[in-house]
This record gives sequence, structure tokens and C-alpha cells, in this order.
Amino acid sequence: MPPGNSPNLRNVVELDLREPQRLDRLFRQAVAQGFVRNTACDRLRFFGAAEHAENVARRNKCGLFVSLIREGRWKFITQHDEDDARRKLKSLDFGERRDEGRRPHRPRNGSASTDRRNDRQRPHGDDVAGTVPVGYPTWAMMSAALFKSNSA
Repeated sequence: MPPGNSPNLRNVVELDLREPQRLDRLFRQAVAQGFVRNTACDRLRFFGAAEHAENVARRNKCGLFVSLIREGRWKFITQHDEDDARRKLKSLDFGERRDEGRRPHRPRNGSASTDRRNDRQRPHGDDVAGTVPVGYPTWAMMSAALFKSNSA
């Protein structure tokens, strides 16, 4: 990598967000400047912030990335972003192929999560009353029996 083209946290370019080696150099700079700690957790967060900026921002991906890092806004990183970041870190640390096992990118149309779709497919949704076997004492039956025994 030519010296004039090396990554700099003060001037992040989109190539820095896509290339794991460049992103790792930015991480080391962020550690030196005190924005993150030199831990595996913060490294995953850092790479996750880059994935989040790539996935979400339509304009100024680099600005979003830098603001997430400087302000420590880790709560915006989704599980999908973290999974992509983990794959990128694996390829960097262990030399695995970059696109091996990569999931297709989720749609941005705000569709419901898999869990919510499964809820709609269940006949009773979250209602567990339909799952109580016949003859099994319910709360109403037990409280009525308790009330009778206390009033007698």
C-alpha cells in the first residue's frame, strides 16, 4: 500500500470500510486516540460499525462510520452487521475466503424479522390458552377452589 494512500481516521474513504487490512489500521489508530480499547469486543464493534455504515448509509458512509466510532454508538449495530464483521475479521485473522458462507444481504424494506413471521404462522400466536390440556387445573379453577377453602 503506497504511503500517501494509507488509511487515516481523520480522512476515512469508502475503500477503508470495505478492505479488512485498511479497517484494521484504522482500528489501531482509534485505539491510540482513545476512541476504543484494544480488545476483541471493541475490534468486533469497530468492524461492525463499518458494516453498518456500508449497509445503511445511502450518502456519506464514512461520516456515519466515524460518528459511530467517536460517539460510541454501538447500539445501532445490528446482528447482521456483527455477523458480517465477524466474517471479515475471520478472513483477516485466519485467511479464510471472504465470501465463504456469506448470507445474502437483507432487504431494506423494513420487513418483519423471522421470529415475527413465525408468530403469525402459529394458530394462536402468543396466546398459550389454546395449549392447556383439557382437565388440567387452570388458574381460575385453582383460585376458585382456594377462595372456597378460605371462606368456609
